[in-house]
Amino acid sequence: MKGFFVIIDLVLYSLMLFKYKTKIRLFRYIQKAVFIHFIFFSAHLFALKTDSIAIVLNSNLSDSLKIINALRLIDQSEIKEKTQANLYYSLLEAYVIKKNKPKLLAHIYSNWAEYYKNNHADYSKALIYTNKRIKIIEKLRDSSELITAYTYLGAHIYADMELIDETLLALRKSITYARPNTMGQVWSYYYLGWMEFNMQKYDSALVHLKFAFDIGDKIEPRKNLVEFIGWVGNAYAGIRDYKRAIAFRKEALKLCEENHYEFGIADCKRYLGQFYYCIAQYDSAIYYADYAFNYMKNDPANKGQETLIYTGNTLIMSCIKTNNLALGDKYVKEMTDTRLTPCRYGTAARVSLTKMFAAFYEAKGDNTKTVYYLKDYIRSVDSADMSAQSLLVSEQLLKGNFEKEQQDQLMEQQKKDIETEELHNRQNLIIIAAIIVLVLVSLLLFLSYKSGKQKKASLLEIGKQKQEIEYQKEVVEEKNKEIIESINYAKRLQEAILPPLDFIKQKLPESFIYYQPKDIVAGDFYWLEEADGKIFIAAADSTGHGVPGALVSIVCSNALNRSVKEFNLTDPGSILDKTRELVLETFSKSDSNVKDGMDISMACIDFVGSGSNYVHLTWAGANNPLWYINKNAEGNDQLIEIKGDKQSIGLTDNPRNFTTHQVNLQKGDSIFLFTDGFADQFGGTKGKKFKYKPLQELLIFNQYRSFSEQNALLSDTFTNWKGNLEQVDDVCIIGVRF
Repeated sequence: MKGFFVIIDLVLYSLMLFKYKTKIRLFRYIQKAVFIHFIFFSAHLFALKTDSIAIVLNSNLSDSLKIINALRLIDQSEIKEKTQANLYYSLLEAYVIKKNKPKLLAHIYSNWAEYYKNNHADYSKALIYTNKRIKIIEKLRDSSELITAYTYLGAHIYADMELIDETLLALRKSITYARPNTMGQVWSYYYLGWMEFNMQKYDSALVHLKFAFDIGDKIEPRKNLVEFIGWVGNAYAGIRDYKRAIAFRKEALKLCEENHYEFGIADCKRYLGQFYYCIAQYDSAIYYADYAFNYMKNDPANKGQETLIYTGNTLIMSCIKTNNLALGDKYVKEMTDTRLTPCRYGTAARVSLTKMFAAFYEAKGDNTKTVYYLKDYIRSVDSADMSAQSLLVSEQLLKGNFEKEQQDQLMEQQKKDIETEELHNRQNLIIIAAIIVLVLVSLLLFLSYKSGKQKKASLLEIGKQKQEIEYQKEVVEEKNKEIIESINYAKRLQEAILPPLDFIKQKLPESFIYYQPKDIVAGDFYWLEEADGKIFIAAADSTGHGVPGALVSIVCSNALNRSVKEFNLTDPGSILDKTRELVLETFSKSDSNVKDGMDISMACIDFVGSGSNYVHLTWAGANNPLWYINKNAEGNDQLIEIKGDKQSIGLTDNPRNFTTHQVNLQKGDSIFLFTDGFADQFGGTKGKKFKYKPLQELLIFNQYRSFSEQNALLSDTFTNWKGNLEQVDDVCIIGVRF
């Protein structure tokens, strides 16, 4: 029978090579079907050689199918020799380069990198071909492929090479290419959080894992998010918030049970056992860990064997804590089964196992086995100092056991005395409690009778008061409605001083404005004017917020307009000097000493000639700085800060002229003008300020996104950071790319 199929295969193969150019379309379909049959069902007749690859490349299939089938042939052959594998991959590389198919070339480099990593643990070669793949898809601007490539680079190459900084940088780069509210963004944040967790950076791991889950929860059914939910729970355990850790792991467990995911059920119960152990709920720890232990012990896929020791550790230590040594003895016997001997595991697992056995037999009072496992523990640790320390522990432990035996009888007697005294105290407490209850019942009956008489008299008074309260409520609601309407009208007036966004986009196409007032009206405002072919733009923070801040912002905005339009000033420092003079002149008309004013970051943009690659920027600031991003001499991105003068626009002790700074920028550079509202917002897991350094990192990591995406990311970041806390100040951030 086997010979028959061999003949059939050879006939079909001959048909495929038959080059008679028939006009019957059906024959062409048969040719393709025969070729596919040859590839997938006749591989056992031919060893994988260069001519096999050539046959695939000379077939009538599309280029994509040719490369996919050729890579499948290489993969199925399980080539171990590097020279042979390089020959095959080089043939595919040359073919695709000739055909000018960059996307297929990136696919080949991906497989080539995996070959070196998986078959030879040659991370240097894997890194070379992964970087080649990234260069191609960066030119193609394929964001989904860039997410996958940078995730693989970080989580599977740099992580295995223990290059921590490079790992985190690659994973953060994958985030920059992820579109908001997509699974690409979800997986990018998940891998970053997962790696940070393994590096014991639990705070940042929690932020990124929780962010991944929150986004995924909006776009995917909960049953597909079991892994995310579980790892958020692990991150909460990392910061010792075991209440939330248990809640998230239980939700993951429920989803696993509903979908009959057996390994997931065991894995969730393993972690729940550990969490309950950490909060000293040892019975619950045993309940969950026992299920996981039995599953992992008998798991046919052997997926849980590596964690079996740590699950057993939870069980045995819980038995020690609850003094259930009989149950603990059962787990110890199962852990010492020849199939589960410590020699099967690495040093860390062996150290944990032998240390656990020593503690268990110490609790049982079995000195012989305690010393045996202590010696085994000593052999498992690395260094003579640790060995000496372990021997000292052993001697102290034996001495402690001898003293313990002498004290046991004394403690037993003391225990009986305490129990007798407690019983006597409980009896006294019962008698006292009964007397108190009788007194309280009598008092309640008396008060009930007295209050009944007073209740009738009070009902009439309450009715009158209710009518008065309802009347006052109506008055307050009417007044409140009038106030809100007045504030909304004030908002429309304030919006009139703000430049329209269409006008800003017309003058600065690559720009965004993230503007988030604390109340209906704001003290923060943004400002733009054009004069003498130059564009003036500013982000300003007036004193206060709400209605008072809005009134001050109108005075300050008017002073800026007059400085440019009426006094024809173009130097930012001179504009701020004149603005301060005009603001003080306005407030000087009041009898009271008004100290209101504003902090501001103002830039003058001068595009140097039509089509030039350079932009001349002059800038001045009152308390607020300027940030700009350009490339340094090595070609790397850098964020540079220019600090403003430490004085505000308003009444100031020892006022000085504002300084004008000159900055030469190139096309592609970005500037950011902002107020302090974003950095001063309280939030996060610890309710602390966001601060300026994370804001800088956020802008640098996302600088290659479009400004509409950056605006949305700033909004999401601010909302997620603030959470349920109150917004503390107005927020205004302006970004411009040249």
